[in-house]
Amino acid sequence: MALVVVYFLVLCLIPISVNSIKNSHMCNRTETYLEPVIRSQSDVVRIGYRQVPELRQRVITECCPGYGLSYSVCEPVCAMGCFRGHCLEPDTCSCYPGWNGKKCDEKCSPGYYGLNCIDECSCKNGASCSPVTGECNCTDGWNGSSCDIPCANDTYGRYCENKCMCQNGAKCNNSDGSCVCSPGYTGETCNETCPDGYWGLNCSKNCSCKNGAVCHPDNGNCNCTAGWRAQCNHINGSCICEEGYTGIKCEEVCPIGTWGKNCAESCDCKNGGKCLPDTGKSATAKNNAICDKAEGCICTDGFTGITYVSELPDLHGLKITA
Repeated sequence: MALVVVYFLVLCLIPISVNSIKNSHMCNRTETYLEPVIRSQSDVVRIGYRQVPELRQRVITECCPGYGLSYSVCEPVCAMGCFRGHCLEPDTCSCYPGWNGKKCDEKCSPGYYGLNCIDECSCKNGASCSPVTGECNCTDGWNGSSCDIPCANDTYGRYCENKCMCQNGAKCNNSDGSCVCSPGYTGETCNETCPDGYWGLNCSKNCSCKNGAVCHPDNGNCNCTAGWRAQCNHINGSCICEEGYTGIKCEEVCPIGTWGKNCAESCDCKNGGKCLPDTGKSATAKNNAICDKAEGCICTDGFTGITYVSELPDLHGLKITA
């Protein structure tokens, strides 16, 4: 019985060869060890056995330094671990796309993506880039693979999926859909004209209509009261005078002897004729005629003709008047 126990102990101390390792990351090393050996001994009376340790050497096959056995394969070991990647070589991580750093625990810097974060993103106009694929995530108001195409005038928002509601030629903000009204209009969708007395961008300026006139709700022109002639430019608020009137507010009639737009023409009335101060349409008057903007020359008694240079005959002591 003692012999069997000793034999079992000897078998347990002999190293088992690693024959099932399947890759080349294996190394051999020689190991010196003491091996118990059973020796027989005898005397005159009896024969016996005893265990004697002997110095032996053996070759150990195992994973090389930096590698560890995993499912019968010697795999590299990264002591710090690889957070988003795998261990490629001892203490060397190979990171998944979108990750970087010694432990693969750092995302790609903005503007870069892919394996080892070496690819540069093509995104524009504030768009973010997927650190994994490089796909652009456009900001509101932009479209296209590189986010370099602005939304059309009638669309806005993320990937230009929303329809603008702006009216009357207003410009739609491509990001949030807010309306930038044309001069003369107001309201959330620019569907309202400026209130009476206001004009211009955002209806922020006062219209200079005077003497009870009010700005037209559509175009800003002054609706003059009786006896006044002018229109208000609803873009810049200036007065547009009718023919025969002048002044900042069109409050002055043309000076005597002038007529027309901005009183730029001369009325050549002869023989004492005068242009009416509030008229002056193109005509030439002579012989004390008066020049009317609608009818031409208004002749004095005794004269007729287109330019009123012919004296009328005396009919029964009466003269025709024009």
